[in-house]
Amino acid sequence: MLIRNNYDARHIRWEKKLKVLENKMREAIKSDSPDVGSIEGIIASHLSEKPTRSNSTKKIISDVTLTGLRDALVEADGDSLLMLNSDSARVFRETLLKFGPEFCSAWSGESFRIVKNRVSISSPNPRLSMLLMVQPSMVEGYFDDDHEFRTSGLAARFITYFPDPLIGQKSSIPRNTSDYYLITIDGWYKSIRNLLNSNRLRQISCGNSEKELMKLSEESVRFLKSEFDKIDRLLAIDSNEFSGIDDVAHRMLEQSCKIAALYELFDDPESREIKPHHIEMAYNMVLAHARSFKRICNPDKPKKSDIIKSNKILQFLCSGKYNEQVFLPNQPFHVYGTRLEVYQRCGPIRKKSEYEEPLRMLEVDGIIAIIECPVFILNRHGLRKFIVVKDQSLLPKSIQNWPHLPMPTFL
Repeated sequence: MLIRNNYDARHIRWEKKLKVLENKMREAIKSDSPDVGSIEGIIASHLSEKPTRSNSTKKIISDVTLTGLRDALVEADGDSLLMLNSDSARVFRETLLKFGPEFCSAWSGESFRIVKNRVSISSPNPRLSMLLMVQPSMVEGYFDDDHEFRTSGLAARFITYFPDPLIGQKSSIPRNTSDYYLITIDGWYKSIRNLLNSNRLRQISCGNSEKELMKLSEESVRFLKSEFDKIDRLLAIDSNEFSGIDDVAHRMLEQSCKIAALYELFDDPESREIKPHHIEMAYNMVLAHARSFKRICNPDKPKKSDIIKSNKILQFLCSGKYNEQVFLPNQPFHVYGTRLEVYQRCGPIRKKSEYEEPLRMLEVDGIIAIIECPVFILNRHGLRKFIVVKDQSLLPKSIQNWPHLPMPTFL
């Protein structure tokens, strides 16, 4: 989304200049001045420069390709840009991951340049923000410490949030919600709009196109320095609060400054110095995000896709369709299991790289066992791997009622 509300400010400035020229013309006519002709020419030139209203004060960028980003930056004419997309899997794959260093530079406000085929994007002083939404399954593995999203530095520059799904809970949400929340959201939206408009009006009326800078108060600097020293000491320890997320820890202070500046401007649009309580609020928010990020990146936490696969595999094993009696080594009784080779041919997930981890999870949790059992193959005995569900009561009753065969003798 590109917010552009410069028309009102440019029109006000244009009208004020026109009134000044009209007053000059009036005085020149009264005094019969020879400058009437030149003033008339200036007025004519000024009238030709009358600002025109854009078709829309908001532009929704649905084209999230590099071409769409280039066109948006050109149309922004130096303004800040917000990329907003509600289905950003393609943005991650085709844009962010391919140009990670360039977008990291843009995040820091440094100049960046992207060239791909016939598309060229360049900005000497970017103000690029992103609000990207994506299904968790589409970015699974992106937060592993060896994934390009982490190693490029991109992950440390995003505030990542994984909300709990509302599937099955929507009926518990009150239907008769008070209008208070709607009024509050509407008021917040209007406040943001007013802040943006007043900032644009001030910059344009003053004729100053340079970006204004927010400064930290002395107390804010002392607070950040103290927290930086704490983080630095923690990172030197092998096992610490930020183990495994060093990249995020190194960006915590910079993230805090960016968010604190937003708090400050929302509280006082005219302020240019970040107060201590805003920097503390922002730091606590970023610290909470870092702790949440560490839980997301926990290497021992199973992936949701593997959990789903393991459930499918367990359902297949418990269906009894391919079960056969298995005599455990050195045991006088038998159980029912599925040959591993049969599972590989008929199972719901047959690619080895995709079923290995779900099977391992089931085995570690004590739900199944993968064992080698003696079998007859072409009148000769041998060993084959079987997948056995430990809780045999999960199998169909029809299988549990099969007649018990005598244990064969292997010579």
